[in-house]
Amino acid sequence: MNNTGIKTIPNELFFEHVMSLLEEGKAVKFALRGESMRPFLKQNDLITVKPIREVSLKKGHIVLAQWNAKFVLHRIIRLEQKKIYLAGDGNLSQIEEVSENDVIAFLSEVTRDGRSIDLYSKSALFYASVWLRLRFFRKVWHKLFGSKIYKR
Repeated sequence: MNNTGIKTIPNELFFEHVMSLLEEGKAVKFALRGESMRPFLKQNDLITVKPIREVSLKKGHIVLAQWNAKFVLHRIIRLEQKKIYLAGDGNLSQIEEVSENDVIAFLSEVTRDGRSIDLYSKSALFYASVWLRLRFFRKVWHKLFGSKIYKR
């Protein structure tokens, strides 16, 4: 029996509930799962997503979107007319192309160990853009040394 008070449910059921709350105009707070946004977001960070209609999307924003029948929480790396290109900060090559209608929510708040993390300050957005530009070198590093780049 799990004594942590944390319950895990299937993604489909979880995101069905998240989407219904967002459609009602409510913000949704939950613990992050996965490693695709490392090093800026980490497993179990407490995140809050808000309905997309409340935000004018910009490069550098982190959004919840549907892509290939899955849900991804990734950063906008490019905006073109009706196409939005997303990438996980920890991903070494994959880029997702989605439409405006595929974007469901905007990541508005992050809390780690009781502290608020500002992912949209000028310095945070600068570091994220540099991190993206270093993808090729990170890929080479990963091939040579494995995933040690994320160890702290």
